[in-house]
Amino acid sequence: MASYPSQIARLFERSPFYRNKLRAAGFDSPGAVGGLERIAALPFTEKDELRRSQAEWFSRVPEATRREVALSQLRQAVRERMNLPPFEDWLKKEAQMRMFG
Repeated sequence: MASYPSQIARLFERSPFYRNKLRAAGFDSPGAVGGLERIAALPFTEKDELRRSQAEWFSRVPEATRREVALSQLRQAVRERMNLPPFEDWLKKEAQMRMFG
């Protein structure tokens, strides 16, 4: 499991939504967020904010990418529901079986 500081750094690096939200709350960098002792100072995220953010992201992403993302999420949900191993694990096992019988 990733440490709290590395999770915050990942948000700043990869999520424009959370980077902007944290900056608007006065946190200009991952270091400014601090540790778990300051978690109460973080802004709340509301479901409507996430919905708007996703809608904005989808409006900027090409159709083919949106389809790919949706299919990937669907495959993952089906695999989890059916209690199947992650696709990469299955693919490795399948390749080994074909190579070594």
